[in-house]
Amino acid sequence: MTSLKNYAIFGGSFDPIHNAHIIIAQKILEFLPPLKKLYIVPAGCSPFKTGDETTPYAVRYSWCKQAFSGINGIDILDIEKGTGIDKPSYTIDTLNRFKIQFTEYPVIIIGQDSLQSFHRWKDADKILEKTTLAVYKRKNSSGISETEKRYPDRVTVYDTSYIEISSTEIRERISQGKSIRGFVPQSIEDEIIKHYSL
Repeated sequence: MTSLKNYAIFGGSFDPIHNAHIIIAQKILEFLPPLKKLYIVPAGCSPFKTGDETTPYAVRYSWCKQAFSGINGIDILDIEKGTGIDKPSYTIDTLNRFKIQFTEYPVIIIGQDSLQSFHRWKDADKILEKTTLAVYKRKNSSGISETEKRYPDRVTVYDTSYIEISSTEIRERISQGKSIRGFVPQSIEDEIIKHYSL
């Protein structure tokens, strides 16, 4: 039996942070047992992207801080700061750093699309020895994943709303001169447009 967790982490590139991220984080926080904190963790460098594709960490971190400002139970954690743009940031390493800082492992929040490929993540088995996955629904991600088959007691898919906004779509809309009103928090909309228009 897994003991109750005090923390959860929701990681990602957040390039840029958008309103679906904010809604998902709040929804999952309501589904999970009471936590001390849900931490948003901007990636130092995603293993699935090159450094050239990623907005500087400090910019993405600042956007996250502004986007989640004033939301109870959620904060931003810079645990991946300084991991280097040329060095992939792996979840297993983040977990181990978190354990050192907080003395326990957090629940990991991921999308159903990521769950489908989770068994191919670095040290996926070791991750699930240490913690559990809280999964939010994504369209076109139906069916039981390999990870759910192997670790049915370590994965929970929550009945969250489908909120299909992507950072890629936002960047494309900006490049095409289209409005992103409603896609991102209005407080950082101008910053985001300016950044991707450079």
